[in-house]
Amino acid sequence: MKKFLALVLCLIMVATMVPALAEEPITITVWSREAESQDPTAVGSRFVALAEKWNAEHEDIKIDFVLAQSHDGMITAMANKGGPDIVDLLWQYAVPVGQKGGVLELSEYIKNDAEFNVDDFFPNAWLTCGVVGLEGEIYAVPRSCNSAYMLYNPAILKAAGYEEFPTTMEGILEAAKACHTEEVMGLNPISPWRDDVLFYAAAGVQWSDAEGNVTFDSEESRTALKFQKDLIDVCGGFEAASEWSTTYSNTFCTTSDPILTGGAAMRFIFSWSLASMFQAGDEAGKVYGVDYAMANLPQGMLTCATMQINANTEHPDEAWKVLAYLNGEEAMADLAMGLENRGQLVPRKSALEVIVNAEEISETMKHAARALSEGNVVNFTNSAYIDGYLSAVGTYADEYLRGYIDLEEAIELIQEDAEKAKEDAEK
Repeated sequence: MKKFLALVLCLIMVATMVPALAEEPITITVWSREAESQDPTAVGSRFVALAEKWNAEHEDIKIDFVLAQSHDGMITAMANKGGPDIVDLLWQYAVPVGQKGGVLELSEYIKNDAEFNVDDFFPNAWLTCGVVGLEGEIYAVPRSCNSAYMLYNPAILKAAGYEEFPTTMEGILEAAKACHTEEVMGLNPISPWRDDVLFYAAAGVQWSDAEGNVTFDSEESRTALKFQKDLIDVCGGFEAASEWSTTYSNTFCTTSDPILTGGAAMRFIFSWSLASMFQAGDEAGKVYGVDYAMANLPQGMLTCATMQINANTEHPDEAWKVLAYLNGEEAMADLAMGLENRGQLVPRKSALEVIVNAEEISETMKHAARALSEGNVVNFTNSAYIDGYLSAVGTYADEYLRGYIDLEEAIELIQEDAEKAKEDAEK
């Protein structure tokens, strides 16, 4: 009888253990806007490889990484049960969607995860993930960065009396004027496009305060607008500047780039073009630092691609583990190498150091990595009224640069329209 009871007890214990042993792993689905590619060095391919590495090392949580998803498609899917656990929404929407409850607030996860090493990020990167950065609510984790720099022809500046590239807005303006001739463009502020953030960031504009109030009406905004208008006037007016841009923009980052041929003294360039510019310089037989060079703006602009956790996920803790892994030090060091190992700017200082030390990465990308690690960059205000604010800047800056309205009218109209956008967003 005792043997029988012992056997029954053993069978009961085994029966209770089987479900636990057979329990299915939790799958965290990640939707990304990165493109599908057969190239293993493409960013999307690198993410998929990271997911495969995780899956090989973990039994309890698996990653399903899905590429080529649209922003609108992600927004729609997030509202439904069974949607993606992690997404990478367009940079300007992470905070507004978070404020409306669409993605999780992550500050507690960040604070309580020592392995995540938040100190490895340059601080201003977090301004793209929350209104006031790490001191407030955080709705995303930054995964890659973009900024802008000045590309210039040292020989043209030297002929105009400049041994070094100017470090202030006033200095850049004066140098551009001094370099401008009938044959040489000093600086065209609307080529290849008129940017609604670049020169404002350089001038130190604070678009809003910590409470989210619009603060465009400032001396810095006047400096940024007048800087562009003065350059437009040097070009001969808006139409002349537009015509030059149409003529030459298609040559940028080719062997016919006006910086390389001597047709322009300086122009702004975004980080996504830096590797191509270096390649064009090599093909043209030009030496970086001698025939062409890069300089930082007084203050750089910043945008970051970010990742968010869907507020409707059924597994928030597991989703955070995956999010932290995909944006961890090891993962970001790999992602920093970028397509064809040409480099991709990322927000971790340790990964930026990888770019600086990699032999195969261009000197232009290394310059950008060093500049970004210093953190002298700002982003446009992240808020629920970001679209309306940017629209106001674009509309009235364009009218001012064309000469339709004066400076004070442009400032007033941008401030008013941005304030109205804020009020509408809060209704």
